[in-house]
Amino acid sequence: MHLTKNMTKGCIVSIMVLMGLIFYTHCVSVHAEKNECLENTVYVSISGKSEGADGSLDNPFPSIEDARDYLRTKDLDAENRGLIYLCGGRYRVVESIKLTAEDSYITLAAYQGEPVEISGSLTLNNGNFKKLSEVKGDKYSSAVRLRSSVSDKVYVYDLGAENIPAGVIYKNGFNWKKQPFQPELVVDGVLQVLAQYPNSGVMTENNIGRQDFGEKVRMYYFDKTDDAKTYEEMLQMRAPVWDVNSLSPNYKSWAPPYVDNWTEEGNKAGQPDINPNTDNTRYETDGWLSGYFENNYANDRVRIYSIKDASATSNAKDWIYCKYPSMYSVTRRSGVIRLHAINLLCELDMEGEYYIDRYNGNNILYYYPKGGMIGNKSISFTAFDQPLLTLEKAEGVQIRGIKFSGTTGYGITMMDCVSCAVKNCELYNISLDAIRIGMNNGTITSDPSYKTWGGGYKNLVYNCTIHDMGGGGVFMAGGDRKSLRRGDNLVRNCEFYNLSRLATYTPAVYLEGVGNTAAYNYIHDCPHMVIQIMGNDMLVTQNKIVNTCYNASDQAPIYSGRDWGWLGNQITYNYIDRVRASHGSNYGIYMDDGLSGMIIRNNIIRSVEGKAVFANKGYGHYVTDNIIIDCRSYLEVWQFVRDGKYRPVANEKVMAYRFFYGLRSYEEAVASGDEANKSTKGYYNTAENIRKWYKHYNALYNNLPDCSKKKEHAFDLSKKYLPLGFVRNKDNYSEHSMWSDKNSILVASNITAVRNILVKTGGLSDDQDAKNYNDPDTFNVKVHKADSADALGLDLATGKISIQSPLAKDKNYGSDWIKEWNGTFDVEKAGTIADMDKAKLFN
Repeated sequence: MHLTKNMTKGCIVSIMVLMGLIFYTHCVSVHAEKNECLENTVYVSISGKSEGADGSLDNPFPSIEDARDYLRTKDLDAENRGLIYLCGGRYRVVESIKLTAEDSYITLAAYQGEPVEISGSLTLNNGNFKKLSEVKGDKYSSAVRLRSSVSDKVYVYDLGAENIPAGVIYKNGFNWKKQPFQPELVVDGVLQVLAQYPNSGVMTENNIGRQDFGEKVRMYYFDKTDDAKTYEEMLQMRAPVWDVNSLSPNYKSWAPPYVDNWTEEGNKAGQPDINPNTDNTRYETDGWLSGYFENNYANDRVRIYSIKDASATSNAKDWIYCKYPSMYSVTRRSGVIRLHAINLLCELDMEGEYYIDRYNGNNILYYYPKGGMIGNKSISFTAFDQPLLTLEKAEGVQIRGIKFSGTTGYGITMMDCVSCAVKNCELYNISLDAIRIGMNNGTITSDPSYKTWGGGYKNLVYNCTIHDMGGGGVFMAGGDRKSLRRGDNLVRNCEFYNLSRLATYTPAVYLEGVGNTAAYNYIHDCPHMVIQIMGNDMLVTQNKIVNTCYNASDQAPIYSGRDWGWLGNQITYNYIDRVRASHGSNYGIYMDDGLSGMIIRNNIIRSVEGKAVFANKGYGHYVTDNIIIDCRSYLEVWQFVRDGKYRPVANEKVMAYRFFYGLRSYEEAVASGDEANKSTKGYYNTAENIRKWYKHYNALYNNLPDCSKKKEHAFDLSKKYLPLGFVRNKDNYSEHSMWSDKNSILVASNITAVRNILVKTGGLSDDQDAKNYNDPDTFNVKVHKADSADALGLDLATGKISIQSPLAKDKNYGSDWIKEWNGTFDVEKAGTIADMDKAKLFN
């Protein structure tokens, strides 16, 4: 039998961006012809034998680790690669598969396109499910909390008897540290529901009122105060207390009763870690409130700790006490609170719900199956909480044609890798992110100490399908911000849908670091943002983004914010359609909290429940040649607003720190005394890097077509400033020039808005009067208006424009403009290459 050997040839994949200014190159491995040497090709099969296997097709290794260890004995390089073929089957992992520098130039691939899945999920034995009425013993003591109407329909599975981890429910939520989520149950390919109330819809303030909002943790982060708390201190802050207005009849058993000698401040003082009234035969032992507490973009969860009965006090209503605060406390606005009470055995009353009883080590799974019968259903349980596959300091590794599923953590992680690729794979049923290339330090984005590392260089995610995720898709760092060294990591031709089921701010693609790209992806049906930019010189191009943000407000499918120095980012030739909103409005593209210098050109933005492009402060934006359809307005620009005579908003001191980090030298830091100050120590860059920033961005922005060539409106990064004292909220800045000087990083200046096409869309929203600080010849000019896409000659299916369009006769556009648009706009090619021949997975 003749097989093939993998070899690498230097193929170049190039994307030309923005008038030839940037070229993106990427090496892609190519498989050699057949009948090559077989020495470095090995096979793995789920039926392989542990003893005597030699890795041949007739005698394959039983595990990927065995094949990996065998190839470590070979002298592999880019011209002499190793190949691990996985024969068809489901490979269950009990600990992460690890590839390191020793495993460079290995390809892990499905053999001849056979269906291969690497999963952390465990298939449960149907025969080991027992009717609740058939079991006895203390480990089932919690069962009395079940409603009598369903107890005869519920099955139990003894996880502990088979040493199956029962998992843990951690404190998770927006701006809290990411931790693995709760184990999940999948039946016949459908994710089941952790027992909750209500079964449909959500709890609002009509169900639970706000007795005590709890402390607002967000106010104790670095950017909000000069007296920040540690993470552990934040966890001990006062939690919310709720009035019971209208709830399930079982709510009194959601937690043990309140103990009178606790203080009214809940867990801030006196509240034990475990409620001393805990009795699993009467009360829930680990219930949580999960959802939106204050902002419709930031989910959170707090533990239900105790119930205070009004009949035993002077309270008008029963109170629900919680443990752990909410990041933003609880809103005072109406229509925002949207919560579920989760992990409650007493609320297991609907087919498809399950619950895991971890109390006192019971480790029993309770499940109410569809039709009241287990039968021959395919049932799997995900409690594996590690990455399925990790790559560390590897080079040239390729993963091809494999499915990955079943972990409450991350799917695939890469740290400090170079030219590694995940191609033609499917990733799903993963609680955190599908693929994580690099890492961040876990602080919130408004903290100037936020940083990424380990993203490596020239890594690729290509032609993959990522769906049904608890978190996001591809986290992609890479590059170095201080030196502006590019990462050149790329995610291309992938399809993403049904993301962010368990967490917000978990997009399809995170672009972090410097010089990474998202191109030709099809992203659809996602409840929150789908592309987040946090760094410099990123490219978002030719993506098709449809039906997003429907479970959020104050959001956008493409979002970036919180750092004036994230410059050089480009959003070009994308199709954005149906940006919905819940309890508020959203945007098409959102530059938040001082984000500056975003280049937005040649996009179609359609049907946004809000503004197409929103700049919440920031300078240097470039918004040209976009087609905006059925939006409230095409552009809104806000200025910083003074709050009295001090800093406009407390967290804006982060602007100064980021200025220090990027564009001041060590000598300047010493001269200001900041190198002796704990809070500002280390915030400086090298003189060489600072010169690189000046040269790079001054050339980029001042050479863009249509930008102002007038000296007073030119972009000059070397002149941008923010007063050093601005980091202290003590000095009087009411008359300071930083509010009006076009070189201040607090003034929305250097903005270009030219040749935007408006179809049933309003013009500039100028309530903040950004026109005062920008060149009237290049700001909000040459706008073309049309009554419909048909009248414009725009084919929404292809994004192409008829040469007969009225744009051809508009002197600001013309036939050459149409030809250039049609020759470049190509989102029909966005998404996976569905008709790819499986045999070509090896090419």
